[in-house]
Amino acid sequence: MKKFIVLFFLILRSAYADVVYDPLKDFLNLPIPGRYTDVSEVVVVYEVRCDIDGDGSNELFIGHQQMWNGGNGIYFTAYKPVPDGFLRLLPPNKDVVIDFYGGDRACIYVGWVSEKKSQGMLILDPVYQRVPGDPSKLLPVEQYSARKFYRIKGGKLLIEELGPLDLRTKEGKAFYDRYFGTEIKSRSLRFEHYSAGDLEGMGYKLPDWKQLPESGLHQ
Repeated sequence: MKKFIVLFFLILRSAYADVVYDPLKDFLNLPIPGRYTDVSEVVVVYEVRCDIDGDGSNELFIGHQQMWNGGNGIYFTAYKPVPDGFLRLLPPNKDVVIDFYGGDRACIYVGWVSEKKSQGMLILDPVYQRVPGDPSKLLPVEQYSARKFYRIKGGKLLIEELGPLDLRTKEGKAFYDRYFGTEIKSRSLRFEHYSAGDLEGMGYKLPDWKQLPESGLHQ
């Protein structure tokens, strides 16, 4: 059993081979291109913890709001705890936009997904429509523009697009009820955020995102 556990973590490490001891410090100093063109400075860093793969340990997502192209999304890097630190699940020059919807169970489910035969996280992107004649009110959501499935495999965070979802169809309603129904259990998410001042108070040196790091950008 001990040999199996060692082999498991060796397989995990084989993906990007980046085990870090302080994920926050690692995240702040990653050579992600967009930071040095449109973001320029640390404002607020977000953390989301959740057991995506069902092994009993919370994965850690760390993100920062990105502002290029008018986007309002928060772009995250993911980390998985391993015996001697955290394994980064994305390449050092890459982050991904994720909307966790504040953990809203109408949009997010974490657990076993039978269609993919895997543990993971399902996130739905709702299509909001306003009440005709009263733009201050929203109609109940009946359509979702996208279904995204996040899972961990081979030391990588994999993201799959499952297509839109229409609750007005029998198949769409059945899928929704299977994972987002009121009686369905989902593993919880925990949220934290840190301002630039908070990070400095914690002893972190904030990077200068106005210029590229001396090492340049990893390819």
